[in-house]
Amino acid sequence: MSVTPRYAEFDALTLDELRQRWRNALGVDVPAHSSRDLLARALAYHLEARREAISVRRTHARLGKLASAFEADKEFSPPDSTLRPGVILVRDWNGKRFAVTVLDKGFLFDGKQFGSLTAVAKAITGVSWSGPRFFKLTDEPKDATL
Repeated sequence: MSVTPRYAEFDALTLDELRQRWRNALGVDVPAHSSRDLLARALAYHLEARREAISVRRTHARLGKLASAFEADKEFSPPDSTLRPGVILVRDWNGKRFAVTVLDKGFLFDGKQFGSLTAVAKAITGVSWSGPRFFKLTDEPKDATL
């Protein structure tokens, strides 16, 4: 029996030790008639789900703060400090050259104002793209195939 690599230590625990870990981690009694294998897998699942939930809550909190700052009309600057108003981003795509001007709030492309680089990238390509990735402001993922 093997659980996720993060919880491989469960493989070496006895049934009684797993039951104790369950009580300590989840604060409830172990379900009756649980096998050692099932208990190890369920405990690993619950701990991983809790870890992921914490990560999601932190991300939501951060996004909420950013959205509040933007909506409150506070000074908002793009995460990349090189994207100051007046900077022109140029991207060659499908044999054409596209230029986007960074504004105080948003981006100017083809005479229209956009709220994000992602919206500009979609206007150019017709499909959803990460705007920063399309304009090569971020690294490509290592496993990307284009």
